[in-house]
Amino acid sequence: MNILFFIFLFLITKFNLINTIPRTKFNDLVISKEINELIEEEGNNKKELRTNNLFKNSSTSSTNSFVVIRVIPLNDAHLKLLEQLEINGADMELNFWTSPVRIKSGIDIMLPKEKLPLLQHYLHKHKINNFNIIINDVENLIIERERKNKNIKRRRLADDEPINDNKREDKIEEEINFHNYNSYSQMVAWMRALAKQNPKFVQFISIGKSHEGRGIEGLEIGSRGFRKRAFWIDGGIHAREWAAPHTALYFIHQLVSRYGKDEEITRLANEITWIIVPLLNPDGYEFTRSSTNPNIRLWRKNRSPTHCVRDQWGRNRCCKGVDLNRNFDFHFKESGSSDDPCSEIYQGKHAFSEPEARAVRDALLSNRYRGRIDGYITLHTYSQIWIHPYGHKRLEKEESLIF
Repeated sequence: MNILFFIFLFLITKFNLINTIPRTKFNDLVISKEINELIEEEGNNKKELRTNNLFKNSSTSSTNSFVVIRVIPLNDAHLKLLEQLEINGADMELNFWTSPVRIKSGIDIMLPKEKLPLLQHYLHKHKINNFNIIINDVENLIIERERKNKNIKRRRLADDEPINDNKREDKIEEEINFHNYNSYSQMVAWMRALAKQNPKFVQFISIGKSHEGRGIEGLEIGSRGFRKRAFWIDGGIHAREWAAPHTALYFIHQLVSRYGKDEEITRLANEITWIIVPLLNPDGYEFTRSSTNPNIRLWRKNRSPTHCVRDQWGRNRCCKGVDLNRNFDFHFKESGSSDDPCSEIYQGKHAFSEPEARAVRDALLSNRYRGRIDGYITLHTYSQIWIHPYGHKRLEKEESLIF
């Protein structure tokens, strides 16, 4: 079970796997104006647009239902237009599941079914014709998946043998379920139990609190040593990416349960302090667990209070939450982010405006960790890419990478 763990570490430390295309804010006003003009035209063109074959091919049973389309950009012009659509497309209620980073790579976008003709019209207008529906009803899919998961869980409880192979792992496994997505309180309780069971090489840590007052908790794993070199892993900065914190939990499970039994893991824990904070956005995560409504289940940001700004047309734009992954100070507001609070990639009022982002900053710069951390991995889900620094520009020389 530890093979994937070592493959993961090997790939991270040895290979230059991918760098994203830099995303520049160009013609924001033009794109925003065009989108708003399209929305104003929607009433006049609605009947004509709804005759389009793409719309016909999707179910129209619910005006509140959501679809997902996959768009394939074939050139740089397509990619740049889609980048701007992600930044400025809040009025169309677009929810980008994958960001536009590569030519000929699918970009999955969720939107209300009623806005589908509008988006299609926009894409055709810009000669982006390679797209199709991949999910006809997102909420129905969520409900069906949850039903299947519950049935699988029932069968496991009734029939399955324990997945662990020794008593120590069985004891740990009883407190966390790797066959299910756990609540944040379950995650924290499990980490506390691990620290209590293994006081010589596991220490429970808290790096700060979220907007709603939840502790942002994690573990230090490794044999004691004065200012040992350290490796930081975190996950769950985006609320909807449930697999990310559970991947971090599985790393914890591997390190703790196999320490003293697996030679390589024992060496890694003796030589390196592993700082693992599985869930940086606990408020957002718990919010996504509260409903199958796609607007809730696919929520990306934190749960900071509603913030209003006045846009170019004098309208008040008032929405809740900040994309924590855009709230750090490195090249803040430069690329791949939005100053529209209703955008999925809203950067916040200013760098480190959010307590969750400040918690990470303060931990990394604390006397405890400053100067010790040699590696940092943040876990996301869905896009299936490895991204190395730096995301704001292309690296011209391979030697710019530091391994």
